[in-house]
Amino acid sequence: MVVVLAGIVIAIVRWKRHPKVSALTVTGLVIFQFQSLVFTSLYYFLPRLASHGWTWRSIDNLSIVVDLCHEVFFAVAIVLLAAAVFSGRGPQAAGPRTERVTPI
Repeated sequence: MVVVLAGIVIAIVRWKRHPKVSALTVTGLVIFQFQSLVFTSLYYFLPRLASHGWTWRSIDNLSIVVDLCHEVFFAVAIVLLAAAVFSGRGPQAAGPRTERVTPI
């Protein structure tokens, strides 16, 4: 969690230099942090639903839905971070650079 927070701070500090990359990075890391905290809490409280009248079968079904949502949030965060890595790059030549040198 501390590493993710450090990444968010670094992206905000470098925002003026690379606004698109920083925006994608901050968004991806905030979603990652959100899903980490929320879904950890949900997994912790799911078994407690049994004491509130839920059957274990319905808790298991809810757990499957929570797992699916967790995976979707994680995938969105990874896609945003990958987009941040590859955005802002210009096209590069396919071969070695050849520069003309003018004789003096």
